[in-house]
Amino acid sequence: MSFQESKVRIQPLLSFPQLTMLSPSRLSFELLSGYADRIELSGNLVTDAVIASQLEANGIRLIYSHDADFGKFPYLKVKNPLQ
Repeated sequence: MSFQESKVRIQPLLSFPQLTMLSPSRLSFELLSGYADRIELSGNLVTDAVIASQLEANGIRLIYSHDADFGKFPYLKVKNPLQ
């Protein structure tokens, strides 16, 4: 999916008052640094680690994802929505 297609699909979600946009923080950077000490981060796993660190920093434990790499972050409980 192109960025433009993604933007069109995401735009309506931005109007929901329940939506919270996560941002990097000092804590998420510290968590990310800890991941890098324990896991060899490269390629797409770097992006997954950034996402995982922001989720953990915000107390979000359960995620729905088909990406098995999120299982490398022990804090997260990953449910595959396709199973």
